[in-house]
Parts: sequence; C-alpha cells; structure tokens
Amino acid sequence: MEYKVLNTKPEVMTVDVDTLKSRIDAHHYRPRFLSAADKVLNIKYSRPSALGQETHKIGQPADIRSYCDSGVPILNAKNVRPLYLNNDECPLVEKGIAEKHKKQTLNGDEVLIVRTGAKCGDVAWVSSAFSNYLVNSHVIPIRPKGNLEPTFLAAYLSSTLGQMLLDREMTGAAQRQVSVASLNSTVVPLPDSKIQRHIGRKVEIAEKCREEAICCESNAEGIFGQHWSATTVTLSGSFTNLTGLDVLSNDRLDPEFYRNDLLSMRDRVLKNKNGHVRIGKYGESFSGKTPSDKGDDDSLCEIVRVANLTSRGLNWSNRLFGTISKSKKGLLKDGDIIVCKDAHQKYYIGQQVDIYCRPNHHAVASSETLVIRFKREHINPFAALIYLRSKEGYAAFQQQIRGTSAHLYPTDVENIVVPKIPEDAEEQIEQLIRRAEHCRIRAYALTDEAKSDVEALIEGKLDTNAILSGKLKAPTWKDIEKELEGI
Repeated sequence: MEYKVLNTKPEVMTVDVDTLKSRIDAHHYRPRFLSAADKVLNIKYSRPSALGQETHKIGQPADIRSYCDSGVPILNAKNVRPLYLNNDECPLVEKGIAEKHKKQTLNGDEVLIVRTGAKCGDVAWVSSAFSNYLVNSHVIPIRPKGNLEPTFLAAYLSSTLGQMLLDREMTGAAQRQVSVASLNSTVVPLPDSKIQRHIGRKVEIAEKCREEAICCESNAEGIFGQHWSATTVTLSGSFTNLTGLDVLSNDRLDPEFYRNDLLSMRDRVLKNKNGHVRIGKYGESFSGKTPSDKGDDDSLCEIVRVANLTSRGLNWSNRLFGTISKSKKGLLKDGDIIVCKDAHQKYYIGQQVDIYCRPNHHAVASSETLVIRFKREHINPFAALIYLRSKEGYAAFQQQIRGTSAHLYPTDVENIVVPKIPEDAEEQIEQLIRRAEHCRIRAYALTDEAKSDVEALIEGKLDTNAILSGKLKAPTWKDIEKELEGI
C-alpha cells in the first residue's frame, strides 16, 4: 500500500484508488494517521500484525437497558479512565440477563475500548478485581491471544500513536464511533514478550497502587465512622414549618436554606460530643484563580481544575499548567481542601472534594473551584476531608449555595461546621490519606511511563537490549512498599 503526501499544511494527500476498499472518507487518510501507521509497521525488533489476528473473536456489544437494585454490576463508558477502570456508580442487572450475555462477561486481564460518544477511543486494562462484571453496548472487550500481553496492548492503544490509529478508524461527525470490524484491522506491534511484560508490568503495578489507595481511604472512613456515625436523615428537599424572625440567620431569606433535612444535619454537628469547628473561625475559604497564561509546559505551575476532582484523590492525568506571579500568591498549601463551586447544575456543586498534599510541587486552584484552608492546631484537614466528602458534608455545601445560577461563595462556606474527632484518630486518618495520595500519584506516573515506553519503542529510542538482558527492570510492588514506609 503506497501513499504520497503532497502537503501537510493543509492536509492534502493522494491515495491509489485500489487501496481505498471500504473507506472513502478523507479522515482515514490524513497524513498524521498514515505517518503513525508507517512508524508502527517499521518498528525495529518487532513484527506488525492486525489486532483481529492477535485477539479472540470480538463479539458485538451487548445492548442492556434493564437495571435492578441487586445483581451483576455492569461497566459503561464513564467507568473507563486512562488505562484503568473506576467502578463508582455501576448499575446492576439481573443474573438471568447476565447469563444471556456471557461473551460480554469479563474474566480479568482484558482490554476495554469505548466505542461511541465523547469518550470514544478511551482504553482501560481490566484487572482480576473486575472479573464477572458485564460491559454494556458502549464498551468493547478485547481478549488478546498468547502473543500479545493485555497490559502492553492497553499501554500501546493509550499512547499518542495508538490513539491516532484508533482515531483513524472512527466514523461519524456528530457522534464519533468505532466498529468491531475497524478495530480488527488496526495495526499493532508485537515486540519480544520480555519487552511487552516490562511495559505491561508498569500498568499492573499502577493498578495495584490504585487498589491500595482505595483500601487506605476505606480504612480512613472506617476510623472516622467510629467517632461520627453516618446520618439517618435523607436529602428530601422538604421545607421547615417554623416561622418567625428568630429562625432567620446568616442574612439568608431563601427557603432552600431552611430545608428540614439540611437543618437536621447541621444540628447533629453542633451537638457532637467531641465538639465542632466552624470553617470561618478556625480556617479560611477563598476562590481559586486561573492563571492568564496556560499551556502544557510542565516546568510551569500546575492548575487544579474541576476536571481533576474525583472525591477519590486528585486526577493528575488531565494536566494543565500556567504562570504565577513572583509573589507566588494563591499557591496551594499542604492540606488545602478543594471543592467545585460553580457548575451548570446545582447538583454537582460540592459533590467532589479532594485534598492537596503533593510534596515538592507547585499548584494553584482554578477559578471554578474553592479552597478551604484549616488551622492545623484546631482541626486536622485530613479528618475534615472525610466529613466534607460524606452525605452530610455534601448537604452542608448544598445549603450554602446562592443564586438562580447556583454559586458557592467563600463567605458562605465559612459558616459550615465540621465535627471534631479525637486527635489520635485524626493522625491515623492523615497517615492513611497521605498513603493513598502517594499511591495515586505513583499510579499516574507509572501509566505515563508505560505509554512513554511504547512511544520510545516505536521511535527506536527504548533500550531494548537492557530490557532483554535483565539490566533494566520495571518497578515491583516491593519497591512501592519501601516508598510507603516513610509515610
């Protein structure tokens, strides 16, 4: 197959009519896609192959739309993150329905690709923790054969060149999608199995780091729960029937502020036997400010945006950088809590809360976020984080929202009260959250390394001899455990 690129600005190319086959759209033959495919076809110490030849038959996606309260969890496009899966808010299907879709039941050690929508082309590796999960019609499961390591395949398809080749196979203008047939023809490299395992091992250890982070956060929530039980009050939206000026407070005349459920949750905190802290008295709150100059230069200051908030640790894979003033005003400090203060729907405000505790790092919060900074001598911010992530914490943020367009203002957030717990419990929680954050940062770094290794392999810059001889080794879980000893 021969192509001749006449000019890349604008993108103009000539293609032999005999090579067009079923694709006659110009998108498929863009010069950067052809260049990417050519690089993969000419990797040293590797033979190219079609994805369909190196995987078991890719079945058609299951169209499941009937959910229930208990049963088999099902993964959809929003659960697919860069090189990993997030099982938050997985819908459930009845076991009988799951039995009819065994081909879409995961066994572990597979690769998932989002086939349609805004996340089309996103790739994740499936660990054993997700075995017996189902996938819905928006996700395609791929099961590699013996010559192709699943973790290596995931790293390859997530790399810059891999994403280009997936983009090349997409069709549709308003709704992008990729078909099973086009995936089968996607070119993949097959380097030595030792090289594949070296790169894939980083994906595996990254997943192990995420599992450890989730375990640490769960333990921290358990410690907090020993001293502060979860509320039995539900968010109902009903209003109080009290009347009179004595009920009004904080210059609030909007009925939403005086909902029964929100007032009940606040009263619980005020009656806490270990005491409570009002943010405005023992801390401060301020809006973030997005730097005027932004880009992807990682030598600049990192910008923490709403896109980075997950309520399970800051997402460091979606990165943006900017310049800061010489005074370094607005820099985030260790223990700063970040929350979304503006959203297109009120429901999302206060829903995602994270803490900044990254050593030797400079970052600022963007203008759509709000920063809460506690005085450590009065309350540990890591313990406060657990409460602010809870249903009651979410309710506290929702109560303070103002305006028809829904905004969270620093002066209102300073009226929120947070329950205190014993200091020894606070210290235990801080250690667990710091451990979780370290694991997550390492996970993002390892997945970036895996993708960089694939790109270096394709460019001929990866030290394959050192890998094959055993001189260059991928990190192990023991290496991560040593890092965690000092935390």
